[in-house]
Amino acid sequence: VFLSVAGPWYGAVWAINGDRWFQEFIVKHHLRRAGSGVHGERGSFEYFIEQLGYGLWPWIALVPLAVGTAWLASRSERLRQSDSLRSLLLTWAAVGFTLFTVATTKFHHYVFPAVPPLAILIGITLARLWHDRPNALEKAGLLLGAGFLVAMTPILISDPWRFINQFIYKYDRNYPVIEGSTLYLGASVALFSIGLLLLFLPRISKVAAAVLCAGALLATGWNIHGLMTGHAPTLSQRDAFDAYERLRQPDDRLYEWALRWRGEVWYSRDNSHEIPQRSLSAMRRELSRPGRAFIVTTSAGSLNSRIRRIFGRGVEVVNENPVRYSMTLWEGPPEGTADRAIVPRVPSRATEVNARLGEAIELLAYELRPHRVRPGRDVTLVLYFRATARVS
Repeated sequence: VFLSVAGPWYGAVWAINGDRWFQEFIVKHHLRRAGSGVHGERGSFEYFIEQLGYGLWPWIALVPLAVGTAWLASRSERLRQSDSLRSLLLTWAAVGFTLFTVATTKFHHYVFPAVPPLAILIGITLARLWHDRPNALEKAGLLLGAGFLVAMTPILISDPWRFINQFIYKYDRNYPVIEGSTLYLGASVALFSIGLLLLFLPRISKVAAAVLCAGALLATGWNIHGLMTGHAPTLSQRDAFDAYERLRQPDDRLYEWALRWRGEVWYSRDNSHEIPQRSLSAMRRELSRPGRAFIVTTSAGSLNSRIRRIFGRGVEVVNENPVRYSMTLWEGPPEGTADRAIVPRVPSRATEVNARLGEAIELLAYELRPHRVRPGRDVTLVLYFRATARVS
């Protein structure tokens, strides 16, 4: 099934892009990530246990019970249909967790393949608790889960941005303090804890399960409508592109610098152009063109320093919340003017002219960039002059 669904895509992309795609996508981002490591973080089995604790909170309290009962059911000599399902889910979770634990490169979201089976196991366990009181062994599992909940909760209340880190790529962000986080997360875990306590009392298992769900729903609602919206400037480029749409003029250009795969294609409707991060010549060429240019980046300080080094002046940050993404504005030379620069000598690649223009100016050479001109492409013409007398 996998080969029939995914095989044609892999084959077509390989045929179109050749060995370069194979080396980048298969060798680097699969084999090397699993083996020698490609950036990211490192860690052993505890790395993803911690991330599962954050990602499954507050339901992490039911994970030991759900996993334990599934494991005991899988060891039974006569498996019921529900036991077979739980065995499949347990295997699914174990394979996903083990695969990414063994791999060298680690990011928080890599463990997500283990989350769906764990969530289903929790749901099966919750459905059983709805009808029946837990027995002594199951109560022990609940106490162990409560220990996980107690360990994780103070960390999340202190640093709620750990929820955000479950699905992003860069963790070095300036997270704002979101008002209400302590109140809502504290209320959620308090309600959930009451549900856990009620499970130990007779004849109120339905009430206990309902209270557990209410606590989890409160946490979910706050994460979506409070935490996520409060962290929007650190997650989305919308603020940067709102400034661009508000300030842009018909002939303005849009660039991206030190920025890839973070929404700039979506927000610009694929109309932004990349300035290679390490190429000073490309930056000089693009920003020497007449007119204004907007540059979206995550490194406004570095961008400003580099442009100042080239042109002697910097860019202006124009969006209101440049917490993570900055929209900068560069005022280029006005239309119809020429770039001015003093060089000690004419480059050897230039074509000699040696033509006198009046009594004080001599045209020494010219240079076409690029050297080979193609139809429809931009061409830069560089003229090298020498003053042979004072020019008034």
